[in-house]
Amino acid sequence: MGKCTTIFSIFVLLCLLPPNIDAQPIEYKNQKENTGKTILAVKNNLLYDIALAPNIEIEVPIGRQWSLNAEYKCPWWSDSNKEICYQLLSGGIESRFWLGNRAGRRQLTGHFIGLYAEGGIYDFQYKGDGYQGKYYGAAGFSYGYSLPVSRHLAFEFSLGIGYLTTKYRKYTPYEESLVWTSSGQYNFIGPTKAKISLVWLITKRRERI
Repeated sequence: MGKCTTIFSIFVLLCLLPPNIDAQPIEYKNQKENTGKTILAVKNNLLYDIALAPNIEIEVPIGRQWSLNAEYKCPWWSDSNKEICYQLLSGGIESRFWLGNRAGRRQLTGHFIGLYAEGGIYDFQYKGDGYQGKYYGAAGFSYGYSLPVSRHLAFEFSLGIGYLTTKYRKYTPYEESLVWTSSGQYNFIGPTKAKISLVWLITKRRERI
């Protein structure tokens, strides 16, 4: 519980930073020759890793202030005794607007707001009743901050709040088989995703002037 509280506190502090005190771009001796334009970011959400959920994200800048982010996660764990199942196939897309004056800042760093949508299928069970989702879908707004730590690395902190809906079936294991017991629809409004991601910034070297 203590670790979760510390992580959440760090995230809140970063979100409270105003855009005009963002970390300044990394300076080099000859910036025109040694820095490049960011053309792609590849990411891994460390929170999903802790939850044993393999994941990957790719973000592409569009101009100075816009970008498009796509993500995919695919934990697919189960045991042969039909007692534990942790399976999820999920994908999503997010349009982001980067805040502040972007003229002197590296792309895909600083504060941003976004609009996202995602969906997938799932099957969750732990030594008892389980829930299998024919589908789930979520959409909403996000806010975050990307902190550069070197020329090619950054940490991204973000939170998404929106609407989630899913249609599910409940089952119970019985004599090495699964027996369906009920079905239903679940709807939720609130936080639907959180990220602390390690970001690899891929750049294209500038031509010498």
